[in-house]
Amino acid sequence: MLINHIERIEFDMDEVHRGTLIYAKHRTWKEGISGIVYHVSEERITVMFTNEKTKTQNHFFIPVSEVYKNEWEIRYSSDGLRTVQEYREAANES
Repeated sequence: MLINHIERIEFDMDEVHRGTLIYAKHRTWKEGISGIVYHVSEERITVMFTNEKTKTQNHFFIPVSEVYKNEWEIRYSSDGLRTVQEYREAANES
């Protein structure tokens, strides 16, 4: 085939960027984690957070494919918590 038509999902890097405050909870976690977005690409968000037990910095990743499958609960703010956005199910965005 001469032309491949490929649809793909990706994070909006204008919406979520380095420094964005974020709360995320994966469906397998008992509690969510609050942190700061350290890096964003179209495929993955890297969140930096402080481990309360060890008082060290750590990070976790949020893959866009898992967010699209509604495996994450996410709230975020890019304006110092003046407004907080909540991710809604991907099915509701179509």
